[in-house]
Amino acid sequence: MKNQTQKPKSHKLLSLFLYFLPIFFFLISYFLITTSGEDIHQGAGSLSNGIEINAIKDASNALSHSGRITDMYAWTVIDLFDYQFQFGIDTIFRLFDAILISGSLFIATYIILGRKPKLQIKDSLVFCSVFVAIVFTLFGRRLYSEFSMIHNYVPLVFITLLFSIPYVKLLQNQTVSNKHHLLDILWLPLGFIFGMSTTITPLAFLATAIIYIIIKRQKLSKLPVWFYTGLIGLVIGSCLSFFLSSGMGSYANNPSSAETFDYVSFTDFISNPIQTLPHLLFHALYNFTMVLLPLVLITIIAIVFSKSFRRIFIKHPIKPLSPNTKRLLLAFTLFIFIHVFASIQIKSPPRILIPAYLAGVILILRIFTPHIKSFFLGSAIVVLTLSAIIIHTVFLGIYHHNTAIILEEIKSSPESSLCIEKSRNLAPRLPIINLSQEYMIVDWGYPEPIYGKNITFCQPNS
Repeated sequence: MKNQTQKPKSHKLLSLFLYFLPIFFFLISYFLITTSGEDIHQGAGSLSNGIEINAIKDASNALSHSGRITDMYAWTVIDLFDYQFQFGIDTIFRLFDAILISGSLFIATYIILGRKPKLQIKDSLVFCSVFVAIVFTLFGRRLYSEFSMIHNYVPLVFITLLFSIPYVKLLQNQTVSNKHHLLDILWLPLGFIFGMSTTITPLAFLATAIIYIIIKRQKLSKLPVWFYTGLIGLVIGSCLSFFLSSGMGSYANNPSSAETFDYVSFTDFISNPIQTLPHLLFHALYNFTMVLLPLVLITIIAIVFSKSFRRIFIKHPIKPLSPNTKRLLLAFTLFIFIHVFASIQIKSPPRILIPAYLAGVILILRIFTPHIKSFFLGSAIVVLTLSAIIIHTVFLGIYHHNTAIILEEIKSSPESSLCIEKSRNLAPRLPIINLSQEYMIVDWGYPEPIYGKNITFCQPNS
């Protein structure tokens, strides 16, 4: 009896430990990374430079620039951040970022399992699997590197997943709790926030819902009220966002961005389809490859370690997918393809395609999790998770220390202008997990002052 009671306790402790590992990774990231050149350009270090902070002006500028609520949050909050972590008001927002990304992993796990995650090893391994699938790809960088990106895309991922919960439950014929019609009321403002959070994702969600209803010939009268209030809020938010900004056209406002991402406007396509069509086709191929290639790799790994794979070779019949999983497969596949296709105006950076990729990860794990019982695969996931944390912690610790030395030299120097040797200021690189910036202090070539002093880069002995 004693061994029987101890075993579940040890399993719960191990499960709790596995849940904590990904959260610890992001805590380390958010408290040790140094603000990037883009962060400084947006206002990081304002307090250290004695610059007056105007949150209303920042929010207004962000709204007119992109029409996105996530930009309003990012541009307003970054003013409160120093170049490196110091106990202050920015501590609250670093913790808030960690809560949002942890909540995103939890919701993704909830959707994959079709229920609330429990203190079970299987559930915690699914939690870690989502983490590994994100962190070890290009998509993950924008969730742990550069606050100008973290403050944009971590809230976006969280809002997208939170908004989708009842819709996913409806797909699986699960009961959606709606006491006192709270969901009917709350999903209207949440849909509005979701609609204003980004350009493509809400429209892809809306298009997916409409096409799915048409394909399945769903009777509109049988759909719950929150289904409509959520989509109404989404449409209002998206329309307002488009009215306030230029949508994907914001990439054309900056000549450098327009060239880098090869922006093609719909006006250009209509006026000159022969010249612009090859660009759009290349964008489609590029964007689909970026999303589908890692998803195919994850699928192959899942197939190899699934019970179905063994059935193929021993000639036993494979159980068909359940109706619930089939509906989920259809809806998520529609969303992925619509989302990626809607982004073909540009050669999309990974950050724009994060929701599409995450939807693919959730779908694959949802299909294969019940069929995987492999100690080796579970061990591999744990090893990858621990490796990511150890490597990233050591990497960030060295990075933080080296940057602190340079910052202290800048702060204590009596000169108004300083030249830092490029070799000292280069950001360290790792093959997979890195900070996505060339220099530790200032990147992107912005001539922003640090501690009130102008910084330039120079060669040794220059």
